[in-house]
Amino acid sequence: MGAVKVCDKGNIWFFSEKDSIKNKEIEQDSSVQLFFAHPGKGSYMVVNGDATIIMDREKIGELWSPVVNIWFKDGKNDPNISLIKVEPTSAYFWDTDGNQMINFLKMAASVATGTNYISGVQGEIKI
Repeated sequence: MGAVKVCDKGNIWFFSEKDSIKNKEIEQDSSVQLFFAHPGKGSYMVVNGDATIIMDREKIGELWSPVVNIWFKDGKNDPNISLIKVEPTSAYFWDTDGNQMINFLKMAASVATGTNYISGVQGEIKI
């Protein structure tokens, strides 16, 4: 599942099937944790938040793109479409230096010795 939009308020939007396991999980517990990664650049982020299932047809139309047709055979009028809106409560990021193999070796050395050899920038994102 990929995010389709991050709005001006910071909410993160996803398309989902109404009867999906993910929607059922959100109905039971709206707390979610999202992971975003760009391994090629060594950039990672985790976002904690509260998820809400949205059935608003106008919002579905606003967020619709041709790529979403892959999952919904009847297009934006598919009766099984829903949206998931995640309102972030906290977030943390890591931007690492160097290539993946070097970062992996630095991480392994850090775990083995208890010394942080990982270079780069990391920190909490204020929400």
